[in-house]
Amino acid sequence: MLTIDLSYASPYIKAELASLGTWGKGAHTENETLEIEALTIATQRTALFILKYVNCRKKERKKERKKERKTINNVIHVVLYLLAFIFK
Repeated sequence: MLTIDLSYASPYIKAELASLGTWGKGAHTENETLEIEALTIATQRTALFILKYVNCRKKERKKERKKERKTINNVIHVVLYLLAFIFK
């Protein structure tokens, strides 16, 4: 049997995600075991989470770029207006 526990990796990683992993018996003890059959489900669940996260970030970045373009366009319009006023 394979023993698992995220706390063993905690000192080496920046973040942890709970509830995406596999399941077994003896949680958080020296006798914790992993049901190998759970790997397929846990892998699919984690892949879906990553896919949704990446797509969410893409939408956020797209909105940010749109807002930046709008701000740049507004600045350009103000500058052109001032130039037109100055050189009237």
